[in-house]
Amino acid sequence: MKIFYTFFTTLILLFTSDGLVLPNSCKVKQPINETKEEVEAVVKEMFHLFHIKDVDALNKKFIHPKYGFFHMYRPGVMDIAEHHMQLDKKKSKAWTKENTLFRVSKIERALRWESVDTYCENLMWTKGGIFIHKKPYLSVLSILKFGEDFANMKPSKIEKERATFLTKNLLVIVDTKENIVFYIKKIDGEWYLTHIDRATSDCSV
Repeated sequence: MKIFYTFFTTLILLFTSDGLVLPNSCKVKQPINETKEEVEAVVKEMFHLFHIKDVDALNKKFIHPKYGFFHMYRPGVMDIAEHHMQLDKKKSKAWTKENTLFRVSKIERALRWESVDTYCENLMWTKGGIFIHKKPYLSVLSILKFGEDFANMKPSKIEKERATFLTKNLLVIVDTKENIVFYIKKIDGEWYLTHIDRATSDCSV
């Protein structure tokens, strides 16, 4: 693991492996081919597994075995982004007490395909509901570039390729009731959880 610190607003922790061989699909634009029905079925299944706290099922079906996911949160002034290969049961239990995926209730509302403005400007979301859109609030690539430009922390080629791959063609899921944000991506025909964003809705600083 490597940790990128900045003295301004950002801290990132990334899991790296110089022996990782990325597939060719990492180097080309991967289009999203999906129907609304397909995506909504995936999102509802994820919400169900979050609700019943079935970490094993989430790891097996929705965490990619080679790429894992990024967990972004804000413990103080700076944001942190940690890369994990699987959801951890102990950490998942702790997350149920905070603005996290495992606090969700069953989906009883229609999913809305539209963007929603970020939370902290007025300490509330501009709209209520569960939203799906294509504009992530945070970018791992931007954090890496910031660290490289201002903290002399140059990521490896593999790190850049992994970050590029995991941050392309994302769908953003927002549940404004529980202040939950996460990103999903279609890889080789299957949908995976790629980012848990607990920083966007954290207005503690």
